[in-house]
Amino acid sequence: MARGFHSRDRGFPLLATFLILLGVLFLLQNFGLLPEGVGGALLRLWPLILVILGLQMVLGRGRSPWIAIGVAVAIILLGVALALWAGGPLNTSAATKDFHVPIDGARSARVAMDFGAGQLALGSLLPGSPEALKGTVNDAQGGKGVTLSSLRSGDTVTIKVSPARSWFSFTGVTQQWDVFLSPDIPHDLAIKAGASSLDLDLREMRITTLDMAFGASSATIRTPRKGETRASVDAGAASIQITIPEGVAARIQVESGLTSVNVDTTRFPREGASYRSPDYATARDRIALFIKAGAAGVTVS
Repeated sequence: MARGFHSRDRGFPLLATFLILLGVLFLLQNFGLLPEGVGGALLRLWPLILVILGLQMVLGRGRSPWIAIGVAVAIILLGVALALWAGGPLNTSAATKDFHVPIDGARSARVAMDFGAGQLALGSLLPGSPEALKGTVNDAQGGKGVTLSSLRSGDTVTIKVSPARSWFSFTGVTQQWDVFLSPDIPHDLAIKAGASSLDLDLREMRITTLDMAFGASSATIRTPRKGETRASVDAGAASIQITIPEGVAARIQVESGLTSVNVDTTRFPREGASYRSPDYATARDRIALFIKAGAAGVTVS
């Protein structure tokens, strides 16, 4: 019996059609051709894969592919409508180019910045400013600003800032942030950044804790003049310049891989595996600094 090509009943292509159409919608969302919130709604449709599998079993084999397309389109449209009606967009606030959080009587703040790629400049507002945080963002690649959320709990306001991303976007957006914090209240500040250039001028601020995690970054950090600060820096392939103002005592510990470490030992003499100001124990204005670095160059002066 001669061998040859033969037809095979591959069944009702409903699941394949559904996944193709879903992928097309995600692509349109990434190009900004669909309204805001549709991408988030599409993410809520994953349980429909189970519905599709069940329908495929019920409908059986040998049906027209046009039926598959019609059913898949109807299911996607119904699912998007229900997701938007029930939950709305996933972002806590609309993306914006200018952002601020009023101080509104708060006595302390927790600020978390999840910065992607680009340039971040952080400085101080003027004393008496009505904002706890104020900033602007410039998108170099057509980004959508930032996502900002704030939550008040007692006398503390918790603020989170991150780039506004399109869902299922696999390429980052390069941004430039200029952010200013109130000098009138103490802050717990956390900054996470990827491939970026960071200029953090904290001299006039009251920073209680400072947690920084960098990827392939260049960072210039000027620490606070007043008060007691606990700071940690976790860096990958980075160049880090840390300046501690005159009159501020410091205890510095460095855990390094392929790292070049240059610490001003005239101000911070070496003491075992760390560096320490002679008056650190009694100083009112001081910083405890822990640096963990990979292939990095670190200078502390």
